[in-house]
Amino acid sequence: MSDQKHSMNFKFPQSMKKNSRPAPKSEDSEPIEVISWDRSLFQKNHSTPQDNDDSHPEEDKVVDFTEKVNVKKSGNEPFWDDGDRSKGPKLPPKNRKNKIQLSIPWPIVGAVMSAIVVGLGLGIVVFQFFLNDDTAYSEAAIPAQATVYTDVAFPSLHVDVVQGAAFTDMETAEKVVSETKEKGLPAVLIPGEETQYMFLGVANDQARGTELSVHYGEQGQETYVKTYTVEGGEVSVGGEDAASWYTSANAIYQFLNNVSSQFIVANERGSISEENIAQLNQSVEQLRDSRDRAFSQMNEQARERSLQYADTLFLAVKALNTYHESNENDALYQIQQQLLQMIVQYEDVLTIINEE
Repeated sequence: MSDQKHSMNFKFPQSMKKNSRPAPKSEDSEPIEVISWDRSLFQKNHSTPQDNDDSHPEEDKVVDFTEKVNVKKSGNEPFWDDGDRSKGPKLPPKNRKNKIQLSIPWPIVGAVMSAIVVGLGLGIVVFQFFLNDDTAYSEAAIPAQATVYTDVAFPSLHVDVVQGAAFTDMETAEKVVSETKEKGLPAVLIPGEETQYMFLGVANDQARGTELSVHYGEQGQETYVKTYTVEGGEVSVGGEDAASWYTSANAIYQFLNNVSSQFIVANERGSISEENIAQLNQSVEQLRDSRDRAFSQMNEQARERSLQYADTLFLAVKALNTYHESNENDALYQIQQQLLQMIVQYEDVLTIINEE
């Protein structure tokens, strides 16, 4: 190990004796000189016959620490099959991960966005129908007239109903419905194949239906909320006018449904502006004037049931006008009674048409 060490020479000045006088300066005294080892400079300036002496380091005895560090690092790298640790081989193309390419179904995205826009539009229309002040409903909610559309069909009726009870005996069912009406509450019997159902109220969504159910529950009625649908149907030859009339009537039905259920749940005064009431009455008059022509292509039984449906709709609108003038809650229950009856009548009309 001694052969591998570098030698360093030091020269110190002579020590000074402790006396009162400072020591005279000596020309021979020199400051400390540190000489570091430089092999090339040493060989150049101190070449002697004794260069082969073991006291001086040989070129092959100099340790290269950089090389040792690189070797140590290479030992920590992953070992590949070719024995080289410095760089791993690339995977063959078939084993490489493919980039994920998403194919966006633009037609579906467009359809979804259109549905969202339409849904938001309808939500705004319903929200603007009314509130406790004279908040106006959207004019688009009630058609100005019973327009004949190019592609028409009898509309489907989707509502959330408050069910009061179910009966297997018709006599018992009719008795309970009659007693419920005597209490001032709306009630209608929906016949089924084996079971009859008593409906107490109608709303335009489940949340409102639940609130209406709680309202009737506070009056001692056992209630249950469920969605009820009357499926529409295709138009037969000559039935375009009738389908168009029912489409306009359905818009008014939903408006009356929304207003009456909201005001009953709120249990406080609600109002509609004079302008909006006038528009509603004008639309209803147009339906009244066009119904004979619209129903003229129906068979006698379907026409009779459709006229009954129209009369019930007009009674519901009349009850809304009464509420607008008097703010009596009984008028709201009358609207609900007519709307429940219209469910039965509309279902009868579609059943007759489908049997043709």
